[in-house]
Amino acid sequence: MDNKIYDESRTRVTEPVAKNGVASDSRRRFTKTGLGAGAVIATLASQPVLGAAPYNCTISGHASGNVSTHGPEGNCAIGLSHGYWKTHTATGDWPAPFAPSQLFRNAGAPNSLLDAPGITTGQTMLQVLNLGGGDMTALAREVVCALLNAQQFAPNFPLSMAQIKQIWNEVVNTGQYQVNASVSWTDEDVKNYLESLHDS
Repeated sequence: MDNKIYDESRTRVTEPVAKNGVASDSRRRFTKTGLGAGAVIATLASQPVLGAAPYNCTISGHASGNVSTHGPEGNCAIGLSHGYWKTHTATGDWPAPFAPSQLFRNAGAPNSLLDAPGITTGQTMLQVLNLGGGDMTALAREVVCALLNAQQFAPNFPLSMAQIKQIWNEVVNTGQYQVNASVSWTDEDVKNYLESLHDS
């Protein structure tokens, strides 16, 4: 299988050139129809899930609503639910470096998570998973779940731990996550996206 190379600085996909110096028609058609206009994709090397699940499992794909994948629409529920993580807390059940007793703000240090006052302050990761309620509380539960899934299922999870932390910290600081220049998500939008990445 030929690898396409994504050049983030130019936001385009470079096609491998065939022996006669011309990119194949089938690859050209995929490039034109398989990728949404203006959509940004992470490098294929770090996102092999793109071949196994629909492109819309990534943030940019989800935000663009791109459903024109090169295969049948797949299931983005790659990870395990917060219900699973809440009940599997024995030593070794959680992927290192995480532990149920670890403080939320220290999850995956050194780039820690900001505390949401009145929600996550002084709470462990397991305590956050057990919090009830909606809004930022529901998002905090999904962030813990996403961090665990990102580590457990790397590199096949659509988000890295660094991306999850950046999203959470931006929502805490600004009340929204700026997906791109024209799209921003509320805490509810982010929660819904993170929920789509695990089983129920």
